[in-house]
Amino acid sequence: MSSVDKLIPLLRKRLASRVMYPFYISVACYFYLFQPLFRFPPQTWTAALAKALPVWVLIVYVRLSSREKLRYIIPKSYDHQNMITGLLFYSIGDVFFIFDTDLMEDGMLCFTIAQFYFSLVVQQEMTDSRVKYVFMFFGLVSFSFVMNSIDDGIMDVFVLFHLLLIYNVGWRSTCRLRKEGLYFSTLMPCLGSLLFIASDTIQAANKWRWKIAFIDFWGTLFDYTALLCYAIMMGTTKTDLHIERKFLKFYIGK
Repeated sequence: MSSVDKLIPLLRKRLASRVMYPFYISVACYFYLFQPLFRFPPQTWTAALAKALPVWVLIVYVRLSSREKLRYIIPKSYDHQNMITGLLFYSIGDVFFIFDTDLMEDGMLCFTIAQFYFSLVVQQEMTDSRVKYVFMFFGLVSFSFVMNSIDDGIMDVFVLFHLLLIYNVGWRSTCRLRKEGLYFSTLMPCLGSLLFIASDTIQAANKWRWKIAFIDFWGTLFDYTALLCYAIMMGTTKTDLHIERKFLKFYIGK
């Protein structure tokens, strides 16, 4: 049986797990209530909290996937700590970005910090792989493409660091996939990082170069899918069963 044949059933089981239902419901509620396919969400705290809610659900999932006692809020595993911190900063960035120009720099800073913590989870040592130069090239091209349209010097710096960081995470996760082979723990961060690159690149192009149809819909869809890829790689199938039992105990009692 090939690696792909082994991965597909595992991926299906993770995605169909009952503990993922709150994430799907919160995403569906956001898309239904604020309809990013047809219009930008209103600049209200309700919209901001609704957009951040799916990320908070993933934080709970990652915390439970550590399989540590719940009386300890912060798990002992560094990977789980970094993933939770990254998700938390990402949710704060989502809240800031709803308000667009008013808090955009704050949101960009939060997204950059989140990507830094995601890069720590990837944990791929520096190599001289040619893949590095491909990601470096496209990162610099992306920045050069939008830099002349950015009037704010501070935002220039934020965009530069953010693009270089997401392309760095993409390079490291791709190197890890090539070095360690096709496994769930290597494929998911690679897919997540590539989705972040696609999302942030088209959103930067929409913000400073030209308007892209349904940009908020595509950007939000890519981001949620990327975060889901990062979150579900943190546990095992046994972990999913462990979490399901905790959810059942919580909802129906011991």
